[in-house]
This record gives sequence, structure tokens and C-alpha cells, in this order.
Amino acid sequence: HELTAINGSLSALATVVAALTEGRGRKHVPYRDSKLTRLLQPCLGGNARTALVATINPSHRHVDETLNTLMFAQRAMAVVNSVQVNKVTAATQRTNAA
Repeated sequence: HELTAINGSLSALATVVAALTEGRGRKHVPYRDSKLTRLLQPCLGGNARTALVATINPSHRHVDETLNTLMFAQRAMAVVNSVQVNKVTAATQRTNAA
């Protein structure tokens, strides 16, 4: 059961990355399809620095998995973050303190 949930989350992550790399023409990015993508939402195309580690296996038996991992990593590198300056004003400080 846990393996199925992990595969579902990774599939949802691939869908989100594909939606973010398709360009600005797509209006909906399915972040809510899994807990993983909901958790990573600020990092995926948001206002954060993001690092991706793609772990591959040099064995010939795992060529398909290695190619899929490398293709996903290449797609993920194409995601562009929209950086905004975080400003703290006196009004927001009073609101947060209350």
C-alpha cells in the first residue's frame, strides 16, 4: 500500500513539473493531487531556491529507470521560478504580532 502511495506522489510530481514547463499558457497546475506536490508547492516555480538530486544506477539492468530519471531531471531543470522580494512592513509586523 505504501509503495502505491509513493508511486502516486511521484507521478503527481511529474505532472506538476510538466505543467510548469509547458509555458505560461496553462492556467492550472495540479499541486493538490498529492501531499508531496502540495508540500513542495512553494519550491516548484515559486519564490525559493530548489535543488534536485537525480540518483541513477550505472547497471545495464536499470537502463530504463536511469533514462526516465534523467528525462525527469531535464524537465525539472526547465522550471522557472518567479522570484519576488519579500517585504516586511510595519502593518504586517503588527498583524503578525497580534
